[in-house]
Amino acid sequence: PGDAQAARAVMEDFILQAGLRVSGGEKSCILDNTLQRHQPKLVLEYGAYVGYTTTWIALQVKAWGGKVVSLEMDPINAAVSRNVIEFCGLSDIARVQLGHSDDSADLILEEYGKGSVHLVFMDQRGTR
Repeated sequence: PGDAQAARAVMEDFILQAGLRVSGGEKSCILDNTLQRHQPKLVLEYGAYVGYTTTWIALQVKAWGGKVVSLEMDPINAAVSRNVIEFCGLSDIARVQLGHSDDSADLILEEYGKGSVHLVFMDQRGTR
């Protein structure tokens, strides 16, 4: 617990063995480059799934004091993601907002303010 890199390594092994679809390959390179180039203070992710990309973004934005909020409408996926984030020790940087994005996005804007979201990431299908 609390070792995000080690937890993510275990997640990656499990994801590959289970055949789950998460962001990877070229998408991960593009996202990494975009995060490093723009260093967003607040990232809004549409779809947490199992928290793989959420924790990955959180590890990146942590370096410059950023945060990530992932919108997830499936309560089981949200619970899994929240536990993964907590296990990785990233709950001060990342969080999962349960609900449909039509409603949840407005809640995030109300909380953080208009113009506060610096990067939006959507990956409906994953790549792995």
